[in-house]
Amino acid sequence: MTKIKKSSTRGSSEAIDLKLVLRPSKTQSKFFTKDDLRCTDDPLILATFRGYISSVKKLMKEGHNLETRNYDGDTALILAMKQCHINIMKLLLRKGKVNIDATDNYGRTALMLAVQIGDVKATALLLKEKASITRMDSAGDTAISIAVKKGYKKIEKLLKEVYYGRN
Repeated sequence: MTKIKKSSTRGSSEAIDLKLVLRPSKTQSKFFTKDDLRCTDDPLILATFRGYISSVKKLMKEGHNLETRNYDGDTALILAMKQCHINIMKLLLRKGKVNIDATDNYGRTALMLAVQIGDVKATALLLKEKASITRMDSAGDTAISIAVKKGYKKIEKLLKEVYYGRN
């Protein structure tokens, strides 16, 4: 069992069980940075953040809670979107029981984030898996309104096709 020490805000340290996470490939770092550990001590969130798909698979197999959140309210699916780990998104959506319309602390879904950065592949994947197009974030925006504001015509067209096809 591998453990990493993390300093708490009180100056003491606590052990974090990361036995399933600390199996990176040769091209990936073998250590987590202070920023990694600042975001959470949850192995699934850390593995997703770093893009360790084999660790995410192991944690899913072990029955890990897929709806756990980091300090921004990100689930593993939202974090995979933010980090552009589309393979982890596919795994979570197809093999896991994740809430595709979960929101972060700002009311944004993975679909809204995909649209916001102009990621056509991620947007198409989330739409295929039936992500909500009409959900609003805390600013009152939907995925379609974000696409319009950003000028992403291809994504806007895709969203509207799916929207009118569903209704």
